[in-house]
Amino acid sequence: EYLWILARTPTIPDKVKADYVRTAQKLGFNVNELLWVKQ
Repeated sequence: EYLWILARTPTIPDKVKADYVRTAQKLGFNVNELLWVKQ
């Protein structure tokens, strides 16, 4: 499975990022394997 978190801006606010990660974890994704790239 793949998980992509996309944004229209180069950065995502920390609270939004945490919400996305929490949701992904609830959906069964291994969030420890997420790779964050600098834009």
